[in-house]
Amino acid sequence: MISLYRFGHEGNEVSCEGIAQWAGVSVGMVIKSANRAMEAVFSRHDTAIRWVSEEEKEETKSWVDLDFA
Repeated sequence: MISLYRFGHEGNEVSCEGIAQWAGVSVGMVIKSANRAMEAVFSRHDTAIRWVSEEEKEETKSWVDLDFA
């Protein structure tokens, strides 16, 4: 939750000190949790993160309503 909170906010809300106080942990724990979350994401980079193919883009366009009027 600490990492998700940090990644989901910006500006003054995302200071390590503020998050530490919100979560009731140390500033070091806030930093460590974010680092470990990113390590987990990066460790799956080659298998889970990739660019979308043109075919996938077209398939998605078929069900997304682009009428903003």
